Amino acid sequence: MSTSSCRRCFRGCPRWPSRMWPTRASGSWCGHELRTTLLFPEVAPLRKETVRLHPRVGEPTCRDSSVGGPLLWPAEDAWPLCSEREGSPMVPVVQIYRTSVPGTVPFPEGCDLLQVLWCPRKHSGHRWIVPHVQWRKAGLVGKVLETPPCPAELWKNYVPRPCVVHPELVTEYPYWDLHDDMWDALEFRFLYLDQETGWDYQSHLGVRGGSPERKPPLSLALLPSPQRGGRAGR
Repeated sequence: MSTSSCRRCFRGCPRWPSRMWPTRASGSWCGHELRTTLLFPEVAPLRKETVRLHPRVGEPTCRDSSVGGPLLWPAEDAWPLCSEREGSPMVPVVQIYRTSVPGTVPFPEGCDLLQVLWCPRKHSGHRWIVPHVQWRKAGLVGKVLETPPCPAELWKNYVPRPCVVHPELVTEYPYWDLHDDMWDALEFRFLYLDQETGWDYQSHLGVRGGSPERKPPLSLALLPSPQRGGRAGR
């Protein structure tokens, strides 16, 4: 069956059960996870939980989780240097206390603080950045390094502005890393959903935090009801 003929008789197409077809009409609307798993149940077992930091420009201290803020770095510890740029000092990128992401980020035993730095300069080959990851126990830090060394040269776009963070636990589904067999099975439905409703799987369903208020509402009147096993009520 050709793509064009399949579009004309899509509600009866074996590629997508008719009871799982969303429309532009107004109707019941559900959350990100329910929308995704009802429309594409094949990806449900592949869901992953992650944390979004939601950084906002602010004035974090070394006692705060932050992006681009000051680090709780012991004064007696050597500051990380880039081995590829003649010992150029690295810059702070992220600092996360375990209390900011309880139960979501696996910290090594005995550690409650994650610090990430990188070199703010371009590097050879495909290495855009050279990072340094440090795990530590915050309570063991005595005197804090107040003035870290600053690199003589840097790319401004590689130095994040100090931001406070507002961590949020989110659930996301694969897209570019889908197995080839599953991609082949779902690609037609991804494209058709976009053409008929304006909803993009990657932007609005696979990734948490799309902008549903900017898209036509998806009516779930034709979706199977989890409670009754039939059509969802209006």
